Amino acid sequence: MPAKIILSRKNDFMNRTRMFKVLIDGQEVGKIGNGKVETFEVAPGNHTIECKIDWCSSQTYEVTVGSDSIDYLQVKSGMKYFLLLYIVFLAWLASGLIFKQKKEMLGAAYPWIQWTIVVIPLAYLLYYLTLGKKKYLVINQDTSNVFAG
Repeated sequence: MPAKIILSRKNDFMNRTRMFKVLIDGQEVGKIGNGKVETFEVAPGNHTIECKIDWCSSQTYEVTVGSDSIDYLQVKSGMKYFLLLYIVFLAWLASGLIFKQKKEMLGAAYPWIQWTIVVIPLAYLLYYLTLGKKKYLVINQDTSNVFAG
């Protein structure tokens, strides 16, 4: 009887409308949607798991499964601070539109604050789209699964 790898995907803001490709031992075996769980049958032994979205991916995760065993894994976005930075950026944008007549605003007195609010989220995003493209997604053991005991 084959072993199973059960992969769950966190329901998160990033890429919520997009599917992740699932690769086992370098071969695409399926896709997983936001907040979904997929089961993959594998032969007992050592396997590598990787998830991809466009040119970004997770690092390769190695797992050893025994016969008739089930391994529970989880994939999620590696950009854990993106939503916070996105909200800060939107708040800055809204404050600029709401208070655009006020010359004595904090941004007018200290223009470097405005640039910091724009540059930090952009740098964070650019890192994950270039140098950190193999860390864009993260695979680890799914300790929140009630059956993974």
